[in-house]
Amino acid sequence: MAKTLDQVVSKWATNASGAQQTYVDGINGTTVDPTALAAANQAGYLSGVQASVDLWRRNLLAAGKVKWQTKSIAKAGNYGTGVTAARDDYQAAMSAWLPVIQQTGAAAKAMPGATIDQRIARSAYVQRTLYNRKRGL
Repeated sequence: MAKTLDQVVSKWATNASGAQQTYVDGINGTTVDPTALAAANQAGYLSGVQASVDLWRRNLLAAGKVKWQTKSIAKAGNYGTGVTAARDDYQAAMSAWLPVIQQTGAAAKAMPGATIDQRIARSAYVQRTLYNRKRGL
């Protein structure tokens, strides 16, 4: 006899939620560098994105705002977990970037800012400086 939809979904939910350690073991047991393999496949990535753009659009429109809100709020706890997990990475990045941001901001504040054009120039200075620094210019 065929399984009902409820049976299939229940089995999936039970088995998938219990597979977290298997997932971690698979990550720890890999013998290849998946990030290097992904980076080496730039053309394949671009081709896949281009081939899937219509499907991506259809799925976004089918889901809609309410589904996005509901699902995002239901998983809001993952946000804090991710922040906690990334704290050291953020600190390492900001140890390099915070001085640049602070120096650039101080330099911009020292520029004239009485007129709209002067304020636009200050804003552009900050944007260009950070853009160039990110690219090593």
